[in-house]
Amino acid sequence: MRDETILLAEVDRPRGLRGEVLVTLHTDDHSRLDEIDEVEIVERSGGRRTSRLEGWKYHRDRAVLKLAGVETVEEARALAGAQIRIAKEMSRQTPPDGRYFAWQLEGLQVVTAAGEVLGRVARVLCPAGQTLLEVNGARGEFLVPGVPEICREVDVEGGRIVVDLPEGLVDLNAI
Repeated sequence: MRDETILLAEVDRPRGLRGEVLVTLHTDDHSRLDEIDEVEIVERSGGRRTSRLEGWKYHRDRAVLKLAGVETVEEARALAGAQIRIAKEMSRQTPPDGRYFAWQLEGLQVVTAAGEVLGRVARVLCPAGQTLLEVNGARGEFLVPGVPEICREVDVEGGRIVVDLPEGLVDLNAI
C-alpha cells in the first residue's frame, strides 16, 4: 500500500535556540508553506506523529520551520534526518507538462527500452537543483538522473519509467 502522505521536507539540523529546524524542501513553490497547517513527522526510527507548522522562513536554498511541540535545541536535534510530510490532498496543484511530483514517481517500475526490469523508484532525491531517482532492484540500489535524455518515457498511469541508461551507470552509481 502506498503512503497517503507526500514528502515536504527533510530535517537537516537545529537552527537557533527555540526549537526551530533547518530543512531541505521538496517543493518548488515555497509559498505553499503558508497554506500548510498540519504536518506529519516521520522520525528516522520510524515513529510517526502529527504536529502543527507554526511558522517558517526562507534561508538561502532551504527553510527554517517552527513545529509545535519542539521548543528546545535538544528536541530539534532529535529530529535530524526526520521527514516532514503532508497529506496528499494538500497537494492540489498539477505539475506542468513533462514534470512530475516526487510522490508520483515513487514506486514506479524502471525498465529499459528492451524490457529489462531494473527495479522500482524508492525515492526521489533533489540535491543541488537536480533530480535523481533512487532505484532498488535485483542489481542493488543505484541512482538514475531524472532527465529526459535518460528517462525517455514516464507513464505514471501505467506504473513505469522507460530509461536509456549510459553504459556502466548502474555499476558506477551503486549505493
